[in-house]
Amino acid sequence: MNLDNLQTFHSLFANWRFHIPDYQRGYAWGEKQWKELMDDLSTLTEDNEHFTGLLVLHENKDPGLRLKTRGIALDVYDVVDGQQRLTTILILLNALRQEMERINTGDMPEIAESICNTYLYEPGAGSLLVYKLVLDRNNHDFFVHNVLGVDAQDIGGPQIQSHHNLLGARDFFTNQLKTRRDALGDNYPVWLEDLYAKISKQMKVMVYRLHTEADAGVVFESMNSRGKKPNQLDLVKNYLLFLASKLDADSRRHLSTAINDAWTVVFEQLTAAGRPDDEEPLLEMHWVTTYDYDRNRWATEREKSDHIKKRFKPMLINPDQHARMAEEAAAYVRTLKNAAIAYRDIVHPGHSEAFQIFAAQPDLHAQITRWSIKMSRLGALRPFIPLLIALRLKYPENATAYLQAVHLCEKYAFRVFRVANARPSGAEALLFRLANQVYNGLLNPASAFEEIRRNLLARCSDAILSRSFDINELTPWYRRSGLAYFLYEYEEELFKPNEPIINWQTILQGGEKSIEHILPQNPPEAGYWADRFSLEERKHLEHQIGNLTLILANWNSSLGAKPFPEKKGVQGQSDPCYANSDLKITRALVTVAEWNPKALAERQKRLSDWALQRWHVEPPPLLPDNALEALRQRAISSGLGDVFAHIHALAARLGLPPKANKNRMSYKSPRNYKWSVLKLYYYDSGIDFSLNFWAFPQYAGVDEARIRQIFENKEYWWVPVDQVEGLLKRLEQLASEVEQQGGK
Repeated sequence: MNLDNLQTFHSLFANWRFHIPDYQRGYAWGEKQWKELMDDLSTLTEDNEHFTGLLVLHENKDPGLRLKTRGIALDVYDVVDGQQRLTTILILLNALRQEMERINTGDMPEIAESICNTYLYEPGAGSLLVYKLVLDRNNHDFFVHNVLGVDAQDIGGPQIQSHHNLLGARDFFTNQLKTRRDALGDNYPVWLEDLYAKISKQMKVMVYRLHTEADAGVVFESMNSRGKKPNQLDLVKNYLLFLASKLDADSRRHLSTAINDAWTVVFEQLTAAGRPDDEEPLLEMHWVTTYDYDRNRWATEREKSDHIKKRFKPMLINPDQHARMAEEAAAYVRTLKNAAIAYRDIVHPGHSEAFQIFAAQPDLHAQITRWSIKMSRLGALRPFIPLLIALRLKYPENATAYLQAVHLCEKYAFRVFRVANARPSGAEALLFRLANQVYNGLLNPASAFEEIRRNLLARCSDAILSRSFDINELTPWYRRSGLAYFLYEYEEELFKPNEPIINWQTILQGGEKSIEHILPQNPPEAGYWADRFSLEERKHLEHQIGNLTLILANWNSSLGAKPFPEKKGVQGQSDPCYANSDLKITRALVTVAEWNPKALAERQKRLSDWALQRWHVEPPPLLPDNALEALRQRAISSGLGDVFAHIHALAARLGLPPKANKNRMSYKSPRNYKWSVLKLYYYDSGIDFSLNFWAFPQYAGVDEARIRQIFENKEYWWVPVDQVEGLLKRLEQLASEVEQQGGK
């Protein structure tokens, strides 16, 4: 490692060219850092110098980068650390150049040309421009066209967050210079020259030049552990490219290309979804789907990228495992890319390219889009995202299974989260597990759907759904988060087979003002409403769903507390009225002679009957009421009845009391019944098995270290049917040792 003297930016760019490796994060600085740079420059006097940071470099000998300008090829260095400051300085210098070109008097044109040749680009062979700073492949073209302004702007606009940051820096410095121009008037050109001198001659950086690529990897990893953090998606990309650097040349090239291509797709899909900041949610949903469904384990790592590092580190440190590492890293990259496409379709199903893989089946494509849009309206997507991704990855062309899934998920979301008012996070443990097992081939979709139906009906039975429409319900529908969705679904029902005239977005934007109380919330003390509803009836019935309908938000105040005949009105009148509404759910009220408790109750009954049909869920096959017997029957149907009995007996020998529910068999710690020592799920293809080593009883002569040794220190196991005997042998060995050492 060489430590060069402090260098000015002028000496750096006059002698070298710079390249941002693909493993580096994109441009991430924001207004705080831009303002600090301008503040540093404003306080810098003519006889002072300013140390502005560290620049860590590693020589890049790629002939594709070592291009000649005026017959000379400057050395090219990869920027291992310092790229944010270097990029920012160039954006500021480019803004200075543009201002000087605009002024175009005195020394301004000559200085502008010098800035361009020294810091930005020079002419190469033919019409080629040789850039002094080459950004990573996801950002360089955008930087050249939209920030430096070479060959006009790219009309595609920003696609990823770093593009937005680059544009933000460009606009910030342009506005800073304009403010100075307005304030200084004729003195502005002199100020520009002084600012350029400060940047090029008085600001200095400490330069480290690394000897080897290995040094670059070590330094890069250490840089990521301090200072401003890259986002998690950048860290994952950087780490994967670091892994690629340890492979042979061909493998490195193939994996690096796959990584860069995948990240381009990922950023494009998040932007297309309108969720450019959903980088960490995408990482989590992909991980849950493909690797580990336990959301609590995901939460244990402060840096989510550490999950990926831990998976590959054992292969990284063992050269014999590098071929496997390359294969598994490529699989991770491929599935993440495809998960990003699925994620876009889930969160933005109205996108013009959503579900294109089903386009050859237009009827199914239309239905999938329609039900996916309904799902997004309910505002409870997260629990279902892994399952929908799993189906896209595992069965990419099975439109029927995907439609069944999104249809079932919509019913689950409405009944469990909106009617039963359960927290969406409470369903994640089950739904994430099922998603992972579908993706990994442990469950087929039909079996997963059966479990979802069973859980749905356990949490929101038909009785609970029906009771929510009971006229005597003490917690009526008004202000429930699913109210507008329910009423608009009824509006769509009335319009079938056509689409409603008033779209969902209009209702959503109207908020509470789009909800009309037929019996007003605050009616006059005398008159139509007082004649038909007692005070007690008004208080009880005003928020019942039978008394609620949809209107345009700007009609709300006009209808107010008018008597029902005036609210109905007549078609063609100038004032808002039900008869003139484009909403069929509201226009239908015109046929009601008068609004009283009887009419309200009749309408509520119609809505209830329709809801029970609309959100009907076919009950799955009944299981025995006894949970232990239900699990035993499931194991028997999977051909694992003898295994179930054997493990049950071994747990008894280990002093672990059983606890069964209809999905999972647990064996508890006698030290604390809340602790599960063993957890098992039985499937046709095998057993999902996990242990908590710390929760085992304190056996005489068999400590936690020995138990970990018997189970290879692995807490989580997938045991295929043909390998169950190995699991039984480990449990048998532990039970025998415990008994030989004197028991519990």
